[in-house]
Amino acid sequence: MLGFFRRIIHSKFGVLIGLVLLGVIALSFAAGDIKNLMQGNIGGGGSKVATVGDASIGNDLLENRIKRVLDNNRRENPALSMGQFLDAGALTGVLDQLIDGLALTEFARKNDMRISKKLVDAEIAAIPAFQDATGKFSQSQYQQLLAQQHIPEADLREDITGQIVQRMLLGPAGAGARTPQGMVLPYSSMLLEKRAGTIAVLPALAFLPSTKPDDATLTRYYAAQGERFALPEQRRVRYALIDSSRFAAQSAPNEAEIAQYFKANAPQYAASEKRAVHQLILPTQNAAKDIASKISPALTLEKAATQAGLSATQLAPMTRQALAAQTSDAAAGQIFTATRGALVGPVKTGLGWALYSVSDIQSIGAKSIDSARPEIVKTLTETKTRQALADFSSKIDGQIGNGATFDEVVKSNGLTAAETPALTAQGRNVAQPQAQPDPALAPILTAGFGMEQDDDPQVVAVPDQKAALVALAQVIPAGPPALAQVRADVERAYLLSQGAVKAKAAADALRKKVSGGTAIAAAVAGVGVALPPVERLGAQRSQLGSQNGQVPAPLIALFSMTKGSTRILTLPNDQGYAVLHLDDIQAGDAGKNQQLLGATAQGLRSVLSDEYGRQFVAAIRVDVGVKRNDAALARVNAELRKGGAAQ
Repeated sequence: MLGFFRRIIHSKFGVLIGLVLLGVIALSFAAGDIKNLMQGNIGGGGSKVATVGDASIGNDLLENRIKRVLDNNRRENPALSMGQFLDAGALTGVLDQLIDGLALTEFARKNDMRISKKLVDAEIAAIPAFQDATGKFSQSQYQQLLAQQHIPEADLREDITGQIVQRMLLGPAGAGARTPQGMVLPYSSMLLEKRAGTIAVLPALAFLPSTKPDDATLTRYYAAQGERFALPEQRRVRYALIDSSRFAAQSAPNEAEIAQYFKANAPQYAASEKRAVHQLILPTQNAAKDIASKISPALTLEKAATQAGLSATQLAPMTRQALAAQTSDAAAGQIFTATRGALVGPVKTGLGWALYSVSDIQSIGAKSIDSARPEIVKTLTETKTRQALADFSSKIDGQIGNGATFDEVVKSNGLTAAETPALTAQGRNVAQPQAQPDPALAPILTAGFGMEQDDDPQVVAVPDQKAALVALAQVIPAGPPALAQVRADVERAYLLSQGAVKAKAAADALRKKVSGGTAIAAAVAGVGVALPPVERLGAQRSQLGSQNGQVPAPLIALFSMTKGSTRILTLPNDQGYAVLHLDDIQAGDAGKNQQLLGATAQGLRSVLSDEYGRQFVAAIRVDVGVKRNDAALARVNAELRKGGAAQ
């Protein structure tokens, strides 16, 4: 039950959400990853790592999927290595997701579930990446994105069909979950439980050896611990900027274009009027009439509103059309026929009954073509420049489509080529850690990190009406660098590791003394080296779920111990150890906290729904039959680690 409760606090995604997200991620996967999903086999090349009913999962898919999920994780943790990722359970986790998805698909096929094309179309249209600035589905944007990601449309449709099947099966499984009343009070009270303890930290720095390691020792240590010093993937990207200034001559508008623009936008330059008003909105017509009856030359709308405990809103000067859009056509019509200072209303609006006081009238004279010329020239120049840049980019796209290389395009179009140093996806230069990323390179790096080694060059937009021709020059895979590059860091890490060994021995002795009844402060004093002062710590269990997952490890441990017990905690990266003693537990009582009881009941409902989904997937696995090929999985694990080490 404790594990069940922990999911209330720590779980971010349930089975249903996880499977749906797995499908959405398809846009970042190669076409081969999802091809033939609905035909009953995925990852066709190589040996089978698992069979699911009549279908199978190939080692090619599993390896490729793990690599791509690792790439996604490296966006948040650039130094994450393949070995660390696998040690965290990536192989089992990704395989389980693939098996779950395929099992649901096999189950649907066995039971003759069919998904219509219209339903798939609706799912595609709802994906934000395929929508234009107005929020509507864009066929051109859809096709462009699929082309960029090298995904055939048929494969995407197959993958989305699988998502829909999964959703249709899992949705009803968790629907209608109800929380038994007997569960609500105990779990609510657990959230109010308070614990207090004492912690002593034994840092490895306090136990460092006095001599430095020799070359042989350091080499052996680095061979075993190299992944701790892994660098994120870096890339060198070639690019050639296309500055809009090159189109200055052809973008200057002529007199005919200026005259045509002035004529086409005549209403914009005609005489106009703007009005500013104070607005007061009331819930009923009678309330509005009551305020209106009090208005006089001595009592303005603003003052009347203040006397009634209300506040009138000042609307900035605007045209009739703009005012109608913000209020209503009826209100704008009355306001623009009233005199300065006049009261308008009550007028029915979408928010209630409104009163308006005309506070200012601004008459704007008509503009001649000569007076409007500067802004027309500016507008037309910008428009023609954008079009020229778009035409030039299309021309380059055509050259690339006809087989032109980066160098050939640069030469034939008079561009200047440049190349970035080796940079991470975030623009960081690991050889110059103090240097700040160049924001101007961000769109270029985004394109470069989205390309494969043999991809064609591409044109990308750059801020300030520019574009850039981009090609991938070199990929430096993530992994540990040569020892000589990080020798000082490795030596420090080695000394820390040796200090950590001594710190562990001291922590074991300290725990033994505290468990035997010695006060933790007295036990620390007898360690024989200078240590940080003993500290008190405590928390309420509900705090564990209110820090966005950033809960200190000692606090988490505190709530998994029995009163009076002592535990040794390992600090990360050989930083040392800590000895934690649980001093006191104060039970919580949520019997009178109706808000907490209601929230807990809702949370438990969500967890129960998630659990029903898990159990349903487990039953489907049994129904269709799942077999894992342990030998093939071991080979995949070895190949991934070998490839990661080579990086």
